[in-house]
Amino acid sequence: MAVTATQQPAPSMATRIMRFIEERSVDPGERIPTEVEISAYFGTSRQRVREGLRHLEALGILQARQGSGRTLVERDDYSLSALLSEEVSRSIADILNLLSVRQILEVGFLPQVVSTIDADGIAQIRAAIVRMAERVAMGERSAAEDRLFHQAVFRCVRNPLLLELVGRFWDLFERIDPSVFNHTESADDYVRHHERILDAIERRDAPLAQHYMNAHFYDVVAILETMEPAHFRALLTNR
Repeated sequence: MAVTATQQPAPSMATRIMRFIEERSVDPGERIPTEVEISAYFGTSRQRVREGLRHLEALGILQARQGSGRTLVERDDYSLSALLSEEVSRSIADILNLLSVRQILEVGFLPQVVSTIDADGIAQIRAAIVRMAERVAMGERSAAEDRLFHQAVFRCVRNPLLLELVGRFWDLFERIDPSVFNHTESADDYVRHHERILDAIERRDAPLAQHYMNAHFYDVVAILETMEPAHFRALLTNR
């Protein structure tokens, strides 16, 4: 079955600079190449390079020191914005960590969803599942419909921070080859699994909804845990 994803924009200047730094094997605490070197490498203006560097500084990935240039920050000291940004390269372990945080958030908020959702909220979730089923009937699975489903589930919580974090997670995952997150279940079971989550929410059964949501994540985690690192890197490189 084909898997489709949103068309990706060209890498930003900041992303290209980070890839350049990684290729140079710069270690945390070390100085990165100068604006002149980076500008010459990409054949672009220093102004554009400077804007990219300032973006990386704002994320906390680089640190500028007067008279000593810019240095690469230790990964453990990255801000949340940096960890969720497109500029940072990721390993399977990084993705598993992000999935774990997302799982805790979504499963943890389901009791509140069950207690507050109204008929309109139920209808929005159902509409997302209908769109998902339509794509499956065409022989496709789309991250867009899955994202729509999760957004519809948690919209009733009216927690802007939760919705922002869930949205940022999806922004990140959509930049990775969708085959990485292919569920092992069949296409029909894929749709049916989402229907089971909705059914549990409609029945106001929070533990059952949490059970099915957890299963939704376990499937992806199992795929990543058995994937060869080289295969994962190749999928990222081909994006």
